[in-house]
Amino acid sequence: MLLIGLYRHGVTDDDRLLSAGRLALTQDATGRTEAVISGAGRSEGGMAGS
Repeated sequence: MLLIGLYRHGVTDDDRLLSAGRLALTQDATGRTEAVISGAGRSEGGMAGS
């Protein structure tokens, strides 16, 4: 669900999604998810600028 949420927020960069998935597997990523989503507005690797 985490990766789907990130993708819906515009994170489409494979490396960022892979990193988020790995982080979620190794740690409780609840607090870190907000930081990743907040970076979705950047034009690099996301659809937010489209």
